[in-house]
Amino acid sequence: MQRTAEHTGRNRISPDTLELLVHERNKGKSLRQLGLVFGISHEGVRQILAKYSPSRVTLLPEHTVAVKLGYLPW
Repeated sequence: MQRTAEHTGRNRISPDTLELLVHERNKGKSLRQLGLVFGISHEGVRQILAKYSPSRVTLLPEHTVAVKLGYLPW
């Protein structure tokens, strides 16, 4: 099944396409695989994900979480 990236304007990608890209990337697909499916280069996929996808959450250290939850520091 061949998909093409839908652009909503100048250098913008539709929210549906972005959601699908992020979903497939989170399932473990490579940038190259996504590029083949969406008809764009792997570099294009990387740039889209870097620009539009939400950043990953930085996890707090276990000690910090324990203190915030009211447990005594060890």
